[in-house]
Amino acid sequence: MYCIECATELPDNANFCHLCATPQQQAQSTVAVVTPKARVLPPATKAKTSPEEVVFLEQPGVTVTNTRFIVPSKTYAMAGVTSVGFECVPAKRGWPLALCLIGAACIVYDTDIRPIGITVLIIAALWLVIVRNKYVVVLTTASGEVDTLTSNDEQYIEKVVSAIEEAIVYRR
Repeated sequence: MYCIECATELPDNANFCHLCATPQQQAQSTVAVVTPKARVLPPATKAKTSPEEVVFLEQPGVTVTNTRFIVPSKTYAMAGVTSVGFECVPAKRGWPLALCLIGAACIVYDTDIRPIGITVLIIAALWLVIVRNKYVVVLTTASGEVDTLTSNDEQYIEKVVSAIEEAIVYRR
């Protein structure tokens, strides 16, 4: 079976196209053969929307419409999304803290290795400053939760989650 909109090959029982999120007519699997529309998709990164598709957010690499949520290398049909949220994944600071302890021990223990201890302590402190929390967009569907987009920028993830929430409400 092929998508009636973009001609992508689909499983025979597909209700929606996994590429363009267009609902598929179940009549295609009967004896009558429906030829998909012939069109060549350009390799553009910008999402093409149909006239009835409302765009809630369009950022580099991320597009949220009332029918689709597009992230790099993946498209999610909004019809299958039941809720959205975001998680904070705390940065792992165990190794930098261990280095801080080693550096402090070197400084206190022996004056001969004090310069090494100071160097280790500076490196560990810089490492602690550089390590940041990650934020993840989590979609809930009938088949479970899916982590879809990860970023160090909390405000960006909140903006994406807000746009998906608007799309879910608009859809109903």
